[in-house]
Amino acid sequence: MSEVDSDVDGDVPVGASSDGAVVTQPRTSERGAATRSSLLAAAREVFVSKGFAEAGVTDVVARAEASVGSLYHHFSGKADLYLTLWEEFQARQTQRTKEAARAARAAGESDPMGGVRACRARVPRRVP
Repeated sequence: MSEVDSDVDGDVPVGASSDGAVVTQPRTSERGAATRSSLLAAAREVFVSKGFAEAGVTDVVARAEASVGSLYHHFSGKADLYLTLWEEFQARQTQRTKEAARAARAAGESDPMGGVRACRARVPRRVP
């Protein structure tokens, strides 16, 4: 295995600095995941501040400090960004609900409606 193959932090050498140290950058998949995450965070902020109808992909990429091309690499457009944010929200809500139900059962709640009330009390109703 070469020196490059054994790099444990997942970085890829891209050159050397003036002092001879190897300069690295994250692997493409890590950079891609970071870009995708930045785009989603930016889209959420833009959608909240401007509303979906008034938001543009240029607003999102400007906020994410990304390119339009990178947005279209990860998403098919503005609607796809929104649907992805919605699906992630739904997944978080589902997980919170399951955790709340488990906690209610562990606390001795046996009445199904009592469990529902316990879940409602623990699950936020707004997007965090």
